[in-house]
Amino acid sequence: MSITEQETHNFQQKVARYQQILENTKRYRETWHSSLKNELLGFLEQVTSIAKLSCVVEARADIENLEAVVVSLGSAASGLGEPVGDGLHRELIKKNGALVYQQLFNGKILVLINYPYIEKYGEPQPPKTVAIYRPEELKAPLPNATPGILYH
Repeated sequence: MSITEQETHNFQQKVARYQQILENTKRYRETWHSSLKNELLGFLEQVTSIAKLSCVVEARADIENLEAVVVSLGSAASGLGEPVGDGLHRELIKKNGALVYQQLFNGKILVLINYPYIEKYGEPQPPKTVAIYRPEELKAPLPNATPGILYH
């Protein structure tokens, strides 16, 4: 079985593309660890403070290279309750939602919204994907804002 020159060229291009993807993944992960994670944390803390938004901004690192920065609006009493017997009443808890910047396996950043929901009252909606960005695509929303993060 012989391989044509065109097939050899196509194969070499595919190998080069594969190597570029591996290099990009390595570079994206390094950017996350060296700067992007901390920039996101700082920027989100700043804007939530300016907005007087009651929330928690935190980094989550349960799995290496699948880390996240999360703005969680926490939980609260929903105002709904259920009887549990003998005159007792159990308050249903409302999860207030979150904004998540999740590092993906390839180093890109998935931005998603977790919608609010009330436990035991319907099913929570699946998260809404805003977009998937390369680290360099995340930019500040305004020219005078902290450079390098938040929006495309």
